[in-house]
Amino acid sequence: MNCVEYPPVFGTIVFAIDHAGASGPALDALALTVLGARTIHSIVHIALTPGDLAASLRFGFYFAQILAMFAVVGILLVSL
Repeated sequence: MNCVEYPPVFGTIVFAIDHAGASGPALDALALTVLGARTIHSIVHIALTPGDLAASLRFGFYFAQILAMFAVVGILLVSL
């Protein structure tokens, strides 16, 4: 599910940030958080045998991505 839905959602958020002219260290840090969490989520998905530990780790990093994206949207909305 997230492989299909994640890129368009993140792309839309980035597009909105770009067109709103929003910038700042918080957005930079959150973007790096999303990127890092997504990378680790994918590595865990590929590298670990399916099981409770792998699922918990993947969920944790996926949840970190979601929280960071919500924070980015919040910053974007406040900047408008």
